[in-house]
Amino acid sequence: MKNIGKYIVLLFLFMTFWSCKEEELGPSVISDDSSVATAFDIWLNDNYVKPYNIKVYYKLKDIQTNRDYNVIPADPAKSWALAKVVKFLWAGTVDEYSGSDFLKMYSFREFQMEGTYEYNANTIILATASGGIKIVFCGVNNLRLNDLTNADYMVQTYIKTMYHEYTHILNQKKVVDATYGNISGSDYLGDDWTTRNTATANSLGFVSPYAGHSPGEDFAELTSIYITFGQNNWDNILKNAGTAGAAKLSEKLDIATTYFKNSWDIDINEFRKLFEQRKADLINLDVNI
Repeated sequence: MKNIGKYIVLLFLFMTFWSCKEEELGPSVISDDSSVATAFDIWLNDNYVKPYNIKVYYKLKDIQTNRDYNVIPADPAKSWALAKVVKFLWAGTVDEYSGSDFLKMYSFREFQMEGTYEYNANTIILATASGGIKIVFCGVNNLRLNDLTNADYMVQTYIKTMYHEYTHILNQKKVVDATYGNISGSDYLGDDWTTRNTATANSLGFVSPYAGHSPGEDFAELTSIYITFGQNNWDNILKNAGTAGAAKLSEKLDIATTYFKNSWDIDINEFRKLFEQRKADLINLDVNI
């Protein structure tokens, strides 16, 4: 009994000592400030999350990155500027034509900003897409303010890709008439599309070499290039394609026009006019932070 009493006293003293030590330590010096919203976070919430249900990541969460590449975080100011441009030329155009509810229903769900480009062999990857869910914008830190308001540059680097991938999203919901793929038939090359140059691709009825990959990529390429590159570019493609190639391209465009009208109530020519207006106004967009 005496030994038990000693153990109880020692336990009591130990607990008292430990309790005092905890009180002396005070609050933890380790804090998690990830929940503190920045001005950019607030802007993203108001301009992407609330109206379109799209989450934009710019702090380079590991779970959002492709670990096959060595990338660094994107500069927040440049990420904000790019987010403004993407909204203006893509989300804003779709919203103005079809409404915000349309984008909430049919859209990407995540954007990821990365500071550096991703490199694949001799190719610089500007943007990637994951199953119609997420778009990754690469090389954000290389952007300059005059790049961001240069409509042609932004279309060639990021915006054309946005419309290409967005077309895939719509096609997943409502499929394109199978006759589209029959127009070029055996001319599709799959991953060997890189063996063709632009002139050869045009002559076979493709808007770009990559359009020769498969019917699905062909449709997305035709749609995105027709909308974002403008009529002069389209006329040049038809001219370069020759009689046979131009006939195929015109037939494909007719199917695309019918598809968007019947499936989504979108007049692709009216939509393109709206995009052209916004493209011309990009020079006036305030991208300064």
